[in-house]
Amino acid sequence: MWLPVRRLLELLMAGAGSEVPGHVAFIMDGNRRYADEAGVELLEGHTSGYSKMVDVIKWCFELGICHVSVYAFSIDNFRRDTGEDEAAREWGAELRVLGDLSLAPPGVQAAAARLMRSSARLAASAPPGVPRRVVNVCFSYTSTEELGAALARLRRGLAGWQLLPGDVGWPLVQSALHTGAPRAGGSPPVDLVIRTSGEERLSDFLLWQSGGALLQWLPVLWPRLSFLDLLRAVRAWRAARPALAALAATAAEREPRGRGGSGVGGGAAAGGGDEGRGGDAAGAGGGGGSGACGGGPCGGSPKGTERAASAALSAISEDEPSCAPHPSQQLRFNDFLRGLEAQRQDWIRQTLEAAGEWEEWEGPQRSHLVAPAS
Repeated sequence: MWLPVRRLLELLMAGAGSEVPGHVAFIMDGNRRYADEAGVELLEGHTSGYSKMVDVIKWCFELGICHVSVYAFSIDNFRRDTGEDEAAREWGAELRVLGDLSLAPPGVQAAAARLMRSSARLAASAPPGVPRRVVNVCFSYTSTEELGAALARLRRGLAGWQLLPGDVGWPLVQSALHTGAPRAGGSPPVDLVIRTSGEERLSDFLLWQSGGALLQWLPVLWPRLSFLDLLRAVRAWRAARPALAALAATAAEREPRGRGGSGVGGGAAAGGGDEGRGGDAAGAGGGGGSGACGGGPCGGSPKGTERAASAALSAISEDEPSCAPHPSQQLRFNDFLRGLEAQRQDWIRQTLEAAGEWEEWEGPQRSHLVAPAS
């Protein structure tokens, strides 16, 4: 069956270059209508939708698309009794559950924590040279909540003297989103959004990340999406690339200069999305370096902290802690992103401990959750 499809793929790719989107997002719509039309129970419609999701993500990876996001209203199919590692093993991908997980029942939170930890371990064991693959499962998610959570993280970073007001710009906001920074363990901006069932709206899904993406509204119901439908969408993205690039260049020219730096993604050592509000609760200070320095010995408020950072150069000592912001913007970014990743990992650990499951994960796997020191 796959040989004709492979040959078709070669024909479709010929003459159009080999570029594929780096990040594709799917709004999987139409399971209910599929069940109605097929005369089956709604549960069977959702089961068919889950099976299609597994296939579509596999197709994306076969095409060379390394980051896939899906808008899911349930993660029940990922839970242990259905073999939660099976899809991750087949894809060789790290699965990240994004959204306000504090709204989910404890059992669902534990399933999400297990899924993220086990898939991260599987992805980390991939052979050298295999590209990193990430699947973002957006559950209990809205872009409105995500942006509010990102701004709260930035506010804590400013209050904890990790960041300066001049650091805050669109690259840092992107880093604080659930999807994280591209080279800090997270995903790049979305290139292509595909919604099935004929609906033409984003439904508060990855709005910030999809600002420069091509939107494809497909009439087919999600369980009936075919490999050819995906290929057509990718070809449409290729055809639209020059126009998308021109729009991106125009948008870049309108960006304020000198705000937030441009190297937050390129030089960050660790970071990524902060899955769930549970990750926020793990550290109200917003990451390493905050705490007792919130209002005190270096000054009463963040006002004038640029001058404080410069003056602190001569006072910084390896032997004495300092609450002054680091004078290097890139090191401030790195410390902030490491703090976000540490919160995410703390949430996974605390959730598994609350479920009485942390012990079964002891050993070599535990070291995967330790944030890098540098």
